[in-house]
Amino acid sequence: MKERFNTLFNGINIGILAPMGGFLLIFLLDNHLSVRVQSLQTFIDFNVGLNKLPKLMALSVFISALPVFFLFINLEMGAAAKGVLGATFFYGFIIMALVITQWFTT
Repeated sequence: MKERFNTLFNGINIGILAPMGGFLLIFLLDNHLSVRVQSLQTFIDFNVGLNKLPKLMALSVFISALPVFFLFINLEMGAAAKGVLGATFFYGFIIMALVITQWFTT
């Protein structure tokens, strides 16, 4: 069963979807801990306006993709771990592009 999921394709898919779950977790915690209740679109617009979107993306990658990567390493699923690592680099390039864009627009 483990060999069936130990593919690079599955690792990339999980590596791309896990940070989205982490972003939703940050959104839910923000709504739970703050006085204001807002929609997801309002949360994104508010953080884009404050230039915090790259920081939130980096945090979501850190809190979700990193544990999944180490889980795959501990389960000896090397191909899936490589896929998660590749997706993490993909998110890193996106975050870096957003930060550079923010430097030139301010």
